[in-house]
Amino acid sequence: EREQMLKTLTEKSFAGIYLVQDGRFRFVNEKAASYAGYEMDELLGIKADSVVHPEDRIRIKTDARAMLRGETTSPYVFRIVTKQERVRWIMETVTPLSFQGRPALLGSSMDITDRMEAEERLRESEDRYRTIFETTGTATIIVEEDTTVTLVNSEFEKLSGAPKSYWEGKRSWTEFVHEKDVQMMLDYHRRRRVDPRSAPRNYEFSLVDREGNVREVIITISMIPGTKRSVASFADISERKKAEEILKRRERELEEKTRELEEVNAALRVLLKRREEDKVELEEKILS
Repeated sequence: EREQMLKTLTEKSFAGIYLVQDGRFRFVNEKAASYAGYEMDELLGIKADSVVHPEDRIRIKTDARAMLRGETTSPYVFRIVTKQERVRWIMETVTPLSFQGRPALLGSSMDITDRMEAEERLRESEDRYRTIFETTGTATIIVEEDTTVTLVNSEFEKLSGAPKSYWEGKRSWTEFVHEKDVQMMLDYHRRRRVDPRSAPRNYEFSLVDREGNVREVIITISMIPGTKRSVASFADISERKKAEEILKRRERELEEKTRELEEVNAALRVLLKRREEDKVELEEKILS
C-alpha cells in the first residue's frame, strides 16, 4: 500500500520529482522527464547535471548544497537544455534522504519558463519605455493622484533646476507651479481623474525653477490607461513669449508712428490747401 501510494503521488504530482544518487538519476517521474523532453527511462542512470545549462552548473551545485545543509529554504532557479535543444527555466528544491542505505537527494521542481519569459518581456518593455521616457528630448514627469512626482527625466531636471533625487517620490508638482496658476491646475488635476475629457490636454502656465526663475511653459498631459497616474511633458516657451512681447511692443510703436504720420500728413494737407487758397487770392489781387 505504501509503495502504491508513493507511485500514485509521484505519477500524478503536478511537480517534477526525481531521486539523485552519486550524481545520477535513480528515479524520475513523468512530469520531470517532460520538462527536459525525454522519456523517463532515457534519464535513468545519466548524470543529473547533464541536462543543466552549462552556464548554470556551478551555481546550481552551490544552491543545492546550501539547501541540503539547511542554510536556505527558498527554491532556486536555473536553466536546463532539453533533448530538442531548447532552453527552459526550472524552479527546484532538494532534500536529503537515504536510498538503499546510501545518501541521496530528492528533488522537486516546476517548469516556470512561461513566467520567466513573461517577466523578460515585461523587463524589455519597461526598458524600452524607460529609454523613450529618458531620451525623448522633452521634459517629462509622471505624477500620482495625490500630486506626488514619481518619475522625472533628465530634461525635466534641467528645466526645474533640481535632480531626480529631489523630486521622485518626495515632492508635489505644485511646488514648481507659480502661485497664480496652482489652483487652476489642481482643478484640472482633479477633473482629469473623474473624466479625462473634462480638462484640457494642452495649456500654458508659469513654472518656477529651484533658483526662483519664472519660465513660461506649455504642458501636454494625459492619463495613463488603467491607473490614476498621469504623464506630463513640458516645452519651455519663455523665449517665444519674449519674442512675442517684443513683436507686440514694436507693433504698438509702429501704430503710434503711423498715427503721428497721419497727423503730420493731415497738417500738410491743410497747409497745402491754405497755400493754394493764398495763391488764388494773390492772383485775383494782381488781376484786380
